[in-house]
Amino acid sequence: MFKIRLILAILYTLAMLLALPMTGCAPAKHEIEAEVNPEDAGEVSGEGTFEEGEKVTVEARPAEGYEFSSWKENGDKVSSSGEYTFTVEGDKNLMAVFDELDFKIREGKDGEAFEKKAEVPINIVQGTPEGRYILSQIAVGLNSPIYAIFDLDKWDHNDEKFLENAQENLPFPGDEDISTYLPQVSPDGSKLAYYSEEFNGYDLSGGAVYVINFGIPAQIKHEVPLGKDELARGTRTPSGIAPGWYPNSEAIYYVTADGLMHCCFEEQEPTKIVPATELSGLIHNDEEVPSISMHAFNIANDTLELAYVDFDENIIKVLSLEDEIEEEKIIDVETKIKETLYNELEFLFNGKYLALRQGLIIETETGEKVDFNNEAAILSYAWNREDRLVVLTGERYGEGYKLDFKQFDKDLNKIETLSTLAPETEYGAEKGVEITSHKDKWLFGIDGEIYAFKFKEK
Repeated sequence: MFKIRLILAILYTLAMLLALPMTGCAPAKHEIEAEVNPEDAGEVSGEGTFEEGEKVTVEARPAEGYEFSSWKENGDKVSSSGEYTFTVEGDKNLMAVFDELDFKIREGKDGEAFEKKAEVPINIVQGTPEGRYILSQIAVGLNSPIYAIFDLDKWDHNDEKFLENAQENLPFPGDEDISTYLPQVSPDGSKLAYYSEEFNGYDLSGGAVYVINFGIPAQIKHEVPLGKDELARGTRTPSGIAPGWYPNSEAIYYVTADGLMHCCFEEQEPTKIVPATELSGLIHNDEEVPSISMHAFNIANDTLELAYVDFDENIIKVLSLEDEIEEEKIIDVETKIKETLYNELEFLFNGKYLALRQGLIIETETGEKVDFNNEAAILSYAWNREDRLVVLTGERYGEGYKLDFKQFDKDLNKIETLSTLAPETEYGAEKGVEITSHKDKWLFGIDGEIYAFKFKEK
């Protein structure tokens, strides 16, 4: 009988122990609430009733015209991330704080700052590797842009306009000459090469390709005169006779109405590489003043490539050249190639990619468009000799734009993103923004204001 009572007592005790979790030992439940400040500045989600010890994530999303600032509890900041994850220990009353956007270039993520450097009438175009001089468009002339060189070391921003400091226009003989789009910086950053025209009234009477030191004073080092039968204009875009630099910076290639030319500065006469008759779609001699389509040179790894746009067919032709055309590649471009002043064709990373300033980057070998997995429009890009590419994307945000500067390596693997806000520019985001590499930083120009920035070292 005693054994039976003992067994019953044990069973009763076990039953009571098993019943404990269902009664007095159940986890406590807590209320997680969240509100928005200021009212209507955004939305929050993730509120509710949760058990103690449970992990909870609340999320704050700004309304148009606002950006998320922080999560606060009892007036104390608890997180600066829009998604705040925590372990429930008791009731919480959280506040999602938002700031109204003022649309100005501001400090970027992780403490990276955009430092204002200068003001110019239009925009930057190119910088130099040593970081002292920049080239900027300062006006629009009769037929093409006018450029000036500026010395960043001699400029003080104290309420003075950059245009009034250390400026020197690109030199050329004659008062009515106008430099064309775009001057090209030499590989070592020490020189500029550009085309200039001479006018007799409104008639084009002559011209030359000039090479100058990239600095102040900007003195002409070399001059390659062009006869009247060689002169040409840009076709629909002011590409003109944009030179391509040889790697040693002591020779250039350029296209005239007569054909593709090569000029070594130690020699007296330029050499014709390919006649105009073999450059169909690039040189158009059926006009009063012959014209040249937008084009680019790639001179690297003992190869010479010439790429140019055939606007009528909406294709890009890539020619491999030596003493004659060795190979011709046709790239069908699905996106319409824009015929605007702000477009430009350029080789990137020693010919691995072709880029159009309109925001289109193509793999040269396959002809496929590079997909950056971003719905925002590509506004500009820049690359440097350290195998870094920065792509600037932007999209409407409130009364201005949200700008993202994405840095990629030569295989287009994304390294880092830097973001800021910008007001709507006078010309619109597609025309009023530009970036260029400059020393160990990058320069960003928007609506005539220039900022320097640098990605955080990792």
